[in-house]
Order: sequence, then C-alpha cells, then structure tokens
Amino acid sequence: MTEQDIVYLDNAATTFPKPEAVYIAMDSFYRQYGGNAGRGANPLARKASALVDETRILAQTWLNVPEVVFTSSATVALNTAILGARLRTGDIVYTTPFEHNSVLRPLEYLRQNIGIEIKLIPFDKITFACDLDKLVKQFQLDKPAMVCITQASNVTGYMPPVEQIIQYAKQANSDAVTIVDGAQVAGLKTIDMTNVDALIFSGHKSLYG
Repeated sequence: MTEQDIVYLDNAATTFPKPEAVYIAMDSFYRQYGGNAGRGANPLARKASALVDETRILAQTWLNVPEVVFTSSATVALNTAILGARLRTGDIVYTTPFEHNSVLRPLEYLRQNIGIEIKLIPFDKITFACDLDKLVKQFQLDKPAMVCITQASNVTGYMPPVEQIIQYAKQANSDAVTIVDGAQVAGLKTIDMTNVDALIFSGHKSLYG
C-alpha cells in the first residue's frame, strides 16, 4: 500500500499528510539548530533558544495573551492545568460529556483523592443543545470552582457555546478557573480569551505542525 492508496480521515487524532513546508522546517531545524534550547550557552543552544522565544512571541500575538507555555503535548498541558489549580474538598467542577480522557481522567482522580464534585453541563441528549438558562441557575446555586470544556469534541465534532458558558461561570464566581481544550480547532476557530484562564491545544492537528 502506498500513500496514494490511502484516504486519510483520522484528522481528529493528527493531520496527515503535513504541508511540505512542515517537512522542510523540521529537516532544517534538526540540521541547523540541534542545540538544547534554554539549557546551554553554546551557539547552537542560543540559536535554538532564540527560535523558541520567537515562536512564543508569535503565539502571544496571535492569541492576544500575556503568557504562552510550551509542553510536550496537550494531554500534559491539560493534566498540569487541572491538577495544578489547587482544588479543595467540596469544590465543584463543571465539564461536559464530550471531553477527552485527558480532561476526564485527572478530574476523576481529583474526585477520588481530593473529594471534588463533578457536575455535567446540561445538554439535550438528542440535539446536543446547551440549556444556558438552566446552566446559569445551576451556577448560581452551586458556584463553579472550575469549568473545563472542549471547543470541539474529538469524537463528534460538536462545538458547545464555550464563550457563553465561561462568561456565565465568571459571573457566578470571578475566581472560577476556566480551562478550554482547543486541540481540535486551534487555527480554525477563534475564541475570545477575556474569560479564559488557560487555552490548551497541540500543534500537530489543525495547525498542521
């Protein structure tokens, strides 16, 4: 079987083939940079560090955010953000039935070991429509300590009304931590970062990296 025989449809996992420019850039990096960014003072390390800094500034400008953190994967970033939020016993976390395991598993770990409470944001089981009026009332009754929500499901492609949900969460509790999993739509769908504490995505999917 050759590449020409393949009809590739697994882009929710990773995009393939990559644009030719990606192959050229990767080849150039490993041939010309090679140093350990941020870990040395030799010319190759400084050159690699400068490239990382340049990329960070580009991402900050693109997203209009003050800070950008690079991790080895979106899964690592989601685990770090969720487990690093210092949730306490009894804290209420809102999420959806559409989340990736990299959200659900750390939340379940915190439920079992810390005693957080996990509540599902109300969606219609047939249309997937979010009942925002019901959610606002729920936020007022059981104030969120965290909202962790995907921009688009990696299974169905459904896109919840993320910006409205996190806005209502912040209105109910200005200290609520809001984490958005943008892994499926980064570069394809914009998001207002006003109420987003952490937007997490990978480079190898819709950014074609």
